[in-house]
Amino acid sequence: MAVVSDEELAEKVRSALEKRPEVSKDNITVLAGGGTVTLSGRVSSQAECALAEDIAGGIDGVDRVRSYLSVHREGSIADAQCARVLSEALRSTSELSDARIRVAVNYGVALLSGEVAKADQKNLAAATVKQRGIVSVLNELRVRGS
Repeated sequence: MAVVSDEELAEKVRSALEKRPEVSKDNITVLAGGGTVTLSGRVSSQAECALAEDIAGGIDGVDRVRSYLSVHREGSIADAQCARVLSEALRSTSELSDARIRVAVNYGVALLSGEVAKADQKNLAAATVKQRGIVSVLNELRVRGS
């Protein structure tokens, strides 16, 4: 079996989710790293949550699925706007000026990805985002050199 990059693996999972109309793929964020796929966001039922997890787990190259999906029946407020505000808050924090942090928000769940120079920056980024009314933070930031 050919080695698949993390982004290719995440794209395979996204593609599989898109083929299933019973899954709200627009509300699910997919990340992959080292064979582990992380699903975050909101779905409308526990059955939809289980289906998304099963679909991800059935993809070649996926060794493990971490699910941070939550079940909610109502829509979210402007997640894209929230992500922009959080990104600006992180950029304006002097201790994070050299960090490369991407922020995605799905129904109040913030997903931090990218790279920081030190472990304390990873913790500070999560704390900065959490203070802004986010329901939970998925901190997928990598520390350079570790």
